[in-house]
Amino acid sequence: MAAPPVNRRASRLRADTEPLTSDVYGQLISYHAHQGPHPTLHPGTIYQDLTQFLDGQRILPRTRDEQTTGVCAYHGILLTFNRAGVRSQKPYTDARECALAMQSRERDDPYSQILFLRGHTSPEWIKNTGAAWNVDPEFFNSTMLFRCRNLNSAYPSPPSSYPDIVRLPIVTIGRRDTGVTSRLLDKMRLSTIEQLAEYQHCLRQGKQVNLCDSIVRGLCVIDEQHFIIEQEVAVCVQLETRKDGDKGWNALISTDIANCLAEGASGGLNACWMANMGSEFNASGTRFHSTVHHSKKIAFRSRHAENVVSDMRHRHDCRCSQTASLIPLNYGHQLDARAASIDPLYAFSDLFRFVISTENQLINLLSEFVNQETGLEALIAGKLSTSNLVYCERILDARIRKMRDILNWLKSRETSRWPKITDGDTAFHKVKETINDLHVDFEHLLRSAEDLSKRYHTTMTAITNQAILAESRQALSQGSHVARLTLVASGFIPLSFTTSLFGMNVSQLGNGNPLPSIWAWVVVSVPLLALTLAFCLWPVSPERHSGAIPATRFTRVVR
Repeated sequence: MAAPPVNRRASRLRADTEPLTSDVYGQLISYHAHQGPHPTLHPGTIYQDLTQFLDGQRILPRTRDEQTTGVCAYHGILLTFNRAGVRSQKPYTDARECALAMQSRERDDPYSQILFLRGHTSPEWIKNTGAAWNVDPEFFNSTMLFRCRNLNSAYPSPPSSYPDIVRLPIVTIGRRDTGVTSRLLDKMRLSTIEQLAEYQHCLRQGKQVNLCDSIVRGLCVIDEQHFIIEQEVAVCVQLETRKDGDKGWNALISTDIANCLAEGASGGLNACWMANMGSEFNASGTRFHSTVHHSKKIAFRSRHAENVVSDMRHRHDCRCSQTASLIPLNYGHQLDARAASIDPLYAFSDLFRFVISTENQLINLLSEFVNQETGLEALIAGKLSTSNLVYCERILDARIRKMRDILNWLKSRETSRWPKITDGDTAFHKVKETINDLHVDFEHLLRSAEDLSKRYHTTMTAITNQAILAESRQALSQGSHVARLTLVASGFIPLSFTTSLFGMNVSQLGNGNPLPSIWAWVVVSVPLLALTLAFCLWPVSPERHSGAIPATRFTRVVR
């Protein structure tokens, strides 16, 4: 495919040093996407789907009706931490207006900003926000992998390739008050996989997709009542050097969690989950668990968190709303604003704590599940099954891999070029303690998950051994029946022989007149029967019983 005409100046710009416009930003991505593998060692074919999305060659997300009010109308929320200790935030519905706010300060201004992009985005938002901070296009490409038409082996990338980008998993636990029967559980899991694939196909095609729609990346059925939804939050840090030589930073955070999951195409979750449950998504019997986010003495400081604006409410009482949807609205209330403006890792600590809370609840749910599957009642009833354990073990293994990746990424931040708060700062110990707590919590989660994984392995081994023992007992029982049958059959062998013998038409047996008496047959049959039974019951030496060949002179020579 021939590369489209590209602005010559755009192809020569260095996006890390010169300011860009939204059009030039899109042209740079398009130019790189058409670089094939032959003229360069860095082909851009992985950006072809992103380029088609930005150029409008694919179906684009629809903007909501202008009469739409409430939280679903805001796609971008700009959060500011000031060196004076002031935290402020403002929502935006227009990409250009948001980009102007991102650029409306000099590079020596003493504050840092975080832009939250909620849910499904649009080409306008990508080009304007990306150009405002010269964001690496890899950030947008990696967050929109669900739009890729073909499986891309370039992902996931090595951690060192994009050290300033991290993708965090968000898990939401759902529950049905009335579940399905256990015999339909496997069938429902298979149906869920098919429905999820159909939903992801709709995302790739852009069908029924609205701006700010939530995105579902995974869906798993735990047991008859519980299921989990897998989503992501991606963070990209933009470092800068101000005029005074001080290092500063800004961050772009793209979150899959936005509007209620019953709305828009991610109401396609209705298709991929509730269709299997036989009810509507807003049914009163279906709800999401709240994510319990612990904080020291939070009960003494409990109050209504300040929202971005007073009228930001859901348009209706959606029972399928998620706690994670509140992250952009109330982020950073418990942080030291001045310290957050200096140290980006500290500024993201609330986000990491939320991830810890979701993973902890999932591990607890899986632990309770294995307790129920291997409890005394299941043991007595003989309902121990490996299929449920294998299914949940795969979920647990995926969580372990992601937690290891996050923990390794956190450890790599200690030697990174990110700005850090100095030892002499008044907030140094607070920041240090917060970051250490993140390490401790993730290591605790990882150990808990690994211990639970060992329990799964031990339980499945026990179930397998139990099945082997049951089969062995059955085989022994069948062997005893076969032995009895063989013994009975052995008695008929001499009887059949004598019967055939006396039935021969020969003169020696007196087949003429008179006929031989039956007692003659009895006299002949009884000794033969006794001899046969004695041969069957004669004890056999263990060596011969095992099939070993007696050691003859010839075998001794061969040995």
